[in-house]
Amino acid sequence: VFVFFYMEYRIRYNFDPALGVAVCVPFRDYLMDLYHSFRAPSLGVEAPDKEEKECWGFVARHFLRAYRFDTVLAADRFGTIFSFIQGGNVPSLDKDDSSYK
Repeated sequence: VFVFFYMEYRIRYNFDPALGVAVCVPFRDYLMDLYHSFRAPSLGVEAPDKEEKECWGFVARHFLRAYRFDTVLAADRFGTIFSFIQGGNVPSLDKDDSSYK
């Protein structure tokens, strides 16, 4: 019981709210590879922004299903990772930027 409370209220509670950025920096190349594999040629039927959003949604679901962050993180922290990837913010990450570490 003590370990549960320690994990839940000491370690997980002190996670940075920008956890999505911190998790995505080391996986940037993998996420971009996923993006290029899911990217389909535009048919001109839907708006390019909508196609982009759907592609990043597929990337986010595939990445989070493969690495199962939901098993170790609470729903709010898992949601920050999901929304960061789904928002298409991954290309703006700089791998050498130390402010995210």
